[in-house]
Amino acid sequence: MNRKVVLWIVTGCGILCLGMILFVIVLGGSFLKWVTQTPEDIEVDVIVPAAVSLDDEFILRVEITNLADVEQTLDSIDIDVSYLDGVIVDGTEPAYVDFTEIADAFHTYEFQSPIPAGSKLDIRFYFTAIRVGDGSGEISVCINSFVNCTSRLIRTIIEE
Repeated sequence: MNRKVVLWIVTGCGILCLGMILFVIVLGGSFLKWVTQTPEDIEVDVIVPAAVSLDDEFILRVEITNLADVEQTLDSIDIDVSYLDGVIVDGTEPAYVDFTEIADAFHTYEFQSPIPAGSKLDIRFYFTAIRVGDGSGEISVCINSFVNCTSRLIRTIIEE
C-alpha cells in the first residue's frame, strides 16, 4: 500500500477520534449540568418538630413559594429513608399521586401540583412516631422535573 494512503487513513482516523472525544465531552457536560440544576425563582421552607414522643402524631410542612412570573409545578418530594425509619407516613395533603423507592435511599412522593406565579403551595406530611431514635436526613423538593431539585436537612428526635 502507498505511504500517502496510509498516512491519510491514519490522519483521518485521528481527526475522527478527536471529534468524537470532543462531542462526548460537550454532551457529558450538558448532561451533568442538566442533572445538577437547582430550581430558579423558588423558595422552599421545611418546618419539622425538633423532638416528639413515641406514638405522637406530627406534621412535616414543606412551604414552596413560586417567585417566578410563570406557573411552575411541584414534581416530587424525596425523603431520606434514614429520617423515615422511625415513623409511619399516615398521609399527605394534598395527596401524592405516585410513590417510588429509590435504591433504598429515598422515598419519592410525586405530586404534579401546579404552583401559580407569585403563589405559595403548602404540602403536609402526616407522621406517627413508632421508634425511639434520632431521625435525620435530607428532603429534596423537585420543581418542573425530577432532576431540578433543592435539598434541606431535616431532623426529629423521637423520645420515650
